Amino acid sequence: MRSSRRPHTARPATLTPTTSTSTTPSSTVVWDPLLRLYHWVLAAAVITAWLTSEDDNPLHIWSGYVVGSWVIFRIIWGIAGPQHARFSDFVRSPRAALDYLKSLYQGHPQSYTGHNPAGGLMTLTLLGLLGIQVALGLIMLAHHGEGILADTAIAELYSHDLKEGHEFIGNAMLLLIACHLAGVAISSWRHRENLVKAMITGRKSS
Repeated sequence: MRSSRRPHTARPATLTPTTSTSTTPSSTVVWDPLLRLYHWVLAAAVITAWLTSEDDNPLHIWSGYVVGSWVIFRIIWGIAGPQHARFSDFVRSPRAALDYLKSLYQGHPQSYTGHNPAGGLMTLTLLGLLGIQVALGLIMLAHHGEGILADTAIAELYSHDLKEGHEFIGNAMLLLIACHLAGVAISSWRHRENLVKAMITGRKSS
């Protein structure tokens, strides 16, 4: 007697959803639009001011006003801006900056979402020198009866040493900017992320 049992047929395996294992790094928004605009406009204004510093060029004066305006903005934004724009997010001790540079040299850099301690220290240094540079320039203009402080007591502060200081800071800025660019290049290499692109798009790898 034949069995009425049907032969067993294997069912096809059921495909279940799996989590993607893509190695494409994710990114997060770090730099807000105003901060990015500040960075690139300020860079252009500083370069313009330096290139026109040897001539009696109105462009030098106007680029100085742009620098001064953005310095004021950055101070305000460092207090009231988004998280990673605030000084409280990246201002750390010189020791922290040295520790970061040491980790960078050793090939195992400490990771920070916003500015690293060395970058934060450079930001403050450049901001402070730019503020002093603009103030000296305004005093020089006032001495010659020009600028927004003309015909004020500020003109009496002018001296030959002040003029020399203005020129010295302008040249020193080139050295600091070179150090800044080198730091960006090295950090981009060690962290394996494009920091220049991040300051354009606002996004960093996470």
